[in-house]
Amino acid sequence: MIHRLPKILVLLVSICFCHSIALAQSNRFIERLGTQLVEFSAAFPQEKAYIHTDRKYYAPGETVWFQAYLSAGRYNEPSPLSNNIYVELYSSEKLLIDHKLVRADIGFGNGSFDLPDSLQSGSYVLRAYTNWMRNFDKAFFFEKELVVIGDDPAKVPENIAEGIDLQFFPEGGNLVAGVPSKVAFKAIDTSGRGIDVSGGIYDNEGTEVSRLLVQHDGMGLFKFTPQRGKVYSARLEGHSETVELPKALDRGFVISATNNLPDNIVLVFRSNEATPNKNSLSAVVHTRGAISHAFEVDLSEKAVVARIPKVDMPAGITHITLFDKSGNPVAERLVFVNNQSYSKLQFSIDKPDYKPREMVSAKIKVVDEEGKPVAGVFSLSAIDLGQTVDRQPANTIHSELLLASDLKGYIHNPMYYFDSNNSMAGGHLDLLMMTHGWTRFVWDNVLQKKKPEVEHFVEQGISVEGKLKSYSGRKKETGKVTLMSKSVFPPIFLETKTGSDGSFRFDTLSIFEDQEIVIQGVNKKDKPFVEFELDTLPALKELLTSFKSVLQKTNSGDIEVFAQKRDKRGLIDRTYNFDTTKVTRLEDVVVEGSRKNEREEKLKGAYGKGDGVVDFSSDDVRNAGWKNPFEAIRGQIPGLIIEQQNFEYTAYLRGRTISGRIPALILLDDVAVSSQFISSYPANLIDRAVTYKSLAKTAVFGSDGAGGVLAFYTKTDIDPKSIETPGILTTRLKNSYHQPKEFYAPKYDVQIPEHVKPDSRIVLHWEPMIILDENGEAEIQFWNSDEGTEILIDLQGLSAYGNPFSTTKIYEIKKN
Repeated sequence: MIHRLPKILVLLVSICFCHSIALAQSNRFIERLGTQLVEFSAAFPQEKAYIHTDRKYYAPGETVWFQAYLSAGRYNEPSPLSNNIYVELYSSEKLLIDHKLVRADIGFGNGSFDLPDSLQSGSYVLRAYTNWMRNFDKAFFFEKELVVIGDDPAKVPENIAEGIDLQFFPEGGNLVAGVPSKVAFKAIDTSGRGIDVSGGIYDNEGTEVSRLLVQHDGMGLFKFTPQRGKVYSARLEGHSETVELPKALDRGFVISATNNLPDNIVLVFRSNEATPNKNSLSAVVHTRGAISHAFEVDLSEKAVVARIPKVDMPAGITHITLFDKSGNPVAERLVFVNNQSYSKLQFSIDKPDYKPREMVSAKIKVVDEEGKPVAGVFSLSAIDLGQTVDRQPANTIHSELLLASDLKGYIHNPMYYFDSNNSMAGGHLDLLMMTHGWTRFVWDNVLQKKKPEVEHFVEQGISVEGKLKSYSGRKKETGKVTLMSKSVFPPIFLETKTGSDGSFRFDTLSIFEDQEIVIQGVNKKDKPFVEFELDTLPALKELLTSFKSVLQKTNSGDIEVFAQKRDKRGLIDRTYNFDTTKVTRLEDVVVEGSRKNEREEKLKGAYGKGDGVVDFSSDDVRNAGWKNPFEAIRGQIPGLIIEQQNFEYTAYLRGRTISGRIPALILLDDVAVSSQFISSYPANLIDRAVTYKSLAKTAVFGSDGAGGVLAFYTKTDIDPKSIETPGILTTRLKNSYHQPKEFYAPKYDVQIPEHVKPDSRIVLHWEPMIILDENGEAEIQFWNSDEGTEILIDLQGLSAYGNPFSTTKIYEIKKN
């Protein structure tokens, strides 16, 4: 009897060794297991984040454009759960450079990072996750390496070939005495990169039983039959030390899988004579908790072969698990099923090559197996391959959702395993399955109904919380608080009563960083003599403590070419400054005197004119509503870097010395203070900030000024309470959603004077949130640059059914 569970098809096609697999008339364990899997997946759906960036290599001062994808559940469908995605950028020293809170509606959002002009060359890590994902293993947060190439040599890890870590992975989990086995191995250096090794496998009597040869990226495979009582070890050529293999068990089970057939997976279940209770075993095949096949196995005759059809398996990592009669997993094998026939992507451009400044028209079409249109969202990047180190993307939404997101540890160049033109890719992918046994799926959680501790809940908006206080600020007030905003659509008007301690909270709001809100409060006597204490801490959840990514070394020749092209673009930008968005046309004015502007004089510090200054009375700073002076000046002064760690701020004005980076000296009204004091000081009481960087200007501070000086000056003759109306606070939230900016590129269909500027863009086009229409189609248009070069189009997306798509096209711009 075949047992049917929700979305389960149990099918056994062929049996070998002249033995039969008895399908139980009533296998309660399989039925119970299927029910538990369904219940567990429903109660604790797994979210996965993926970030598609316009490229991997950048120069300081450039913009990182990104599209955020969020999927959930067994079938990687766009997540209906979380609306908040935390996207963070870290240096290779694990220092937070920048962070964004991205709004994702039904799984999709977008944004950008503006890299500081002073950012040092090196590798950086982009990370993304949701609050719900924090309840599970943080090793499954999304990570991606970005590389910045500036004026200084790229500071990325060197390849290290010493300190070899050699690990062995018997197929099925264990070696069993007298049972033929395949053993995969992985050799990595101390940085985590796969390395080539060779050697032999020897028993404790010194007899060689197998050879050890790397097949791909530090991984390999060998076969042998371990004998009872013997110990086996590996000896590497060129190394004196030996590495022991896992000890062979006296009794147990082995699963062997062959996955090189197009339509079936061939499984071999084995045991030895010493193993008891071999006739009441259960085999279960599942992908992300969705069972596709389940059957009983009788190993009374030591070995059984089964042929399992792939047609009903979802694409991705499939678990084949053997359970004993008590329901304990005794062997497991992972295989990858590259079975994605649910939807088909058609992507085309109108020509194979183009002229400079000619328009490119690209079309997307997605249909299901019956030719019916499919809904989905895509993102597209078009970059000049002649100006960047980028080539074909090493990771995409396809490799992330189906492969990397379900495995612990680092996977080098995951898209390699999906290259249909590489006949070796399938075998190497199977090696990856055998050597990366750590997955996000844990049987104990399901079988023992062990529920994860849910401390972090699904976030479907942002929260505004704080306390209502008396106008003197000395005691709590109970009363009523109203939150309003006309700058969002639809307008917000919410009202709540405070708790006994004056606390209030508004949840599930959708407010972006450029949108202003008004908070109004009254006390229990309905009088507005109150003020607010808002929780304005940034929306940081999990500071990075370790990488799962292994940062790669960039070829020095590629770096040199990239730097030359970067310098050329910079020269063009400085020569042709036609940024009309930053130009204001003035009416004729009459100059009646030559008296110096008093405000300009005031902007100087007590130690003369600084190297940089931020005027807090300017519209840009005043209208931003910053509460923290450090945040108000972040990105405003060239060369000034503001770093934040655990909510503490550090300012840097100078690069590294032999002893490391030295923080800037902080002054408030010419008195040295701590950065913590400044971060807690109201920004609306600051008049200006001045930096002193040169040695001539900092010499007066002695060794205290070795890192430069950042001086803040307060407003004079001002009553802090006159800044705000009693009972009313108008502000912009610090922990609101990142407001995506629009990617700008010239359009050459209409000639304008600015088009005289040479066009050497490295990114010709970036377009996120490409939504397919009712026909499953979308069209994208953009204009080429002046360069005679090759252009790489990188298209990625996710369908409403959870099918990830990625494809690339290369075309040429020909000058003649």
